[in-house]
This record gives sequence, structure tokens and C-alpha cells, in this order.
Amino acid sequence: MMHAYDHLRFKLDPLDLRHAACMEIRASMLSGECRFMRELVTRGQWGVTQQLQECVRRRAVLSVKARPACGGDDVKAARVVNEVWDSCFGDTRPFDEIYR
Repeated sequence: MMHAYDHLRFKLDPLDLRHAACMEIRASMLSGECRFMRELVTRGQWGVTQQLQECVRRRAVLSVKARPACGGDDVKAARVVNEVWDSCFGDTRPFDEIYR
């Protein structure tokens, strides 16, 4: 749902890795995919501090890495996610807060 919202609201270029990274950060953060219990029970990932951020970052890097423009390069995917992290992780539109 977040991907559809971002495409309609922001007119993203699907070939731009920065746009893709921001879209994936927002989707993982706002969809509930990275809730603590979901990570713990279904993925065996757990952590007390920064768990949400680590999950969102991990999922965004994997998604960007899978795009043809990235060519499967882990370093490039992580760099692009890091470049847009601050502006995209704080953007909860159209919601007031992160779903927990």
C-alpha cells in the first residue's frame, strides 16, 4: 500500500535508486513488517535497541540490491539507503506515527 501511495503522491522514478531506497524504507517502516514481535517470531531476528531501524535498513538494502540498476551490489545498495535514510525514515506520511 505504501508503494502505491508513494508512486501517486511523489511521482517517483522507478529507475532512480534513491527514489527506490526511500520508497522501501517507508514501506518497511510503515507497513508493520518490522514490528518487534514479527521480527522475533517469524524471522528469528531480535534486539532491544534499534531493532526497528536495523530491520528497515536490512529490508531496504535487500530490495534496492535486487533492482537491475543496482546490479546486485551490496555496497552500492547500502550506500544509496544511507544517503536517503535521514529524510525518508522520518517521513510517516500519510500516517501520524509508525505502526507498532
